[in-house]
Amino acid sequence: MEKARTVPHHYKALYGVLFKEAKGSLEGREILEVGAAEGFFIRFLRGGGVGATGIDLKPKDVVEGAVVLECDARNLAPLGSQKFDFIISNDVMSLQGLTSHISVFNKHTLGMGTFEKWADETAHKIHEELLRHLKPGGAIIHVTEGNEKPILNLEGLPLVATSFGELRGRRFVVLRKA
Repeated sequence: MEKARTVPHHYKALYGVLFKEAKGSLEGREILEVGAAEGFFIRFLRGGGVGATGIDLKPKDVVEGAVVLECDARNLAPLGSQKFDFIISNDVMSLQGLTSHISVFNKHTLGMGTFEKWADETAHKIHEELLRHLKPGGAIIHVTEGNEKPILNLEGLPLVATSFGELRGRRFVVLRKA
């Protein structure tokens, strides 16, 4: 039997951003959450009748009613040719989120300039992958913890930031194809 778990407080606010970006209806929409962890937001969306899939580097203890695939955002091949109306990254595009891709040893042996360059290149690669799975007219929404700003290396990519704001102690930015 599944333990009772509470839904993180920012999910309703994030749902509001999605609803606004969808111009009033999420019915029939497909959403991908990158960094889905246990799948709470996926379950929350599916409970409201929205098609939702999650990916995470190492999903564990996935809640009942959620679909979370083991997948690295730098290579979304496991998703095949599937396209999404909205792609949400939860704490993935921050410096802290990106560091989950490298070992503690490498974090300490890389110089800060090298590390920042690596993070910038990784963010660019992730954006390329997300674009391949974004439907025309869709949006990418990055959510970061606290005061962390998302790393947005959009150089050469057809993406522009169209809105941004705060979600109960978290920041978000919405990106759309230019």
